Amino acid sequence: MSAVAQLTISRNLIFTDDPDMYKNVSELISSKDYPVENHIVETQDGYVLQIQRIPYGRNGTREANKQVVFIMHGLLSSSNDWVINFPKQTLSFILADAGYDLWMGNGRGNVYSKKHKNYTTDMAEFWNFSFDEFAKYDIPAMIDFILKKTGQEELFFIGHSQGNTAGFALLSERQEYNKKIKLLIALGPVTTLIHTSGPLKYIAPLTHLGEVLSIIHYTVNCIRNVY
Repeated sequence: MSAVAQLTISRNLIFTDDPDMYKNVSELISSKDYPVENHIVETQDGYVLQIQRIPYGRNGTREANKQVVFIMHGLLSSSNDWVINFPKQTLSFILADAGYDLWMGNGRGNVYSKKHKNYTTDMAEFWNFSFDEFAKYDIPAMIDFILKKTGQEELFFIGHSQGNTAGFALLSERQEYNKKIKLLIALGPVTTLIHTSGPLKYIAPLTHLGEVLSIIHYTVNCIRNVY
């Protein structure tokens, strides 16, 4: 075999696309033979959020009064986080197979929540938010929608990183949500940046999160498939 042929084969092996990389969250879920629903939630300040539901496991059935689990992603992320691995290695699929009614949230501005009643993503006003708005508007809107849709009075909350930061802020500011969340499970929780290192530590006090993220091309397609 010639050197050129060997190089071509090696390149194809290394750079072969994973077919999952072009799928959205619903397609990822369906491709694993799980049921999926997409729901739209509007916040009090006009953001239109898309959330996904896996109502039952691969071999399950739709039943009333199932315990509800709500999962919230971290910074610069989306509900994709919870479905990109194999079913036996993926929290959302494991919970669905265990009999839970699973819901996955998406905060304003990510790939599934880029709509607003009055603004477009080309307008600076759309991006004028921080995790404070996640806590004040997004998470309570999603929780209330899920509880109304399922007829339940409380749910389990699983957060990752910034998802916990917003969850903690919500529970401290709006005490009524302590009755709506049966248990909060915090994965990699972040509540203080006292031990943070790197350039963001020095930039953060001087500007807003939206401005920092725009500097690192948050609003362009460099992270299109994730956030």
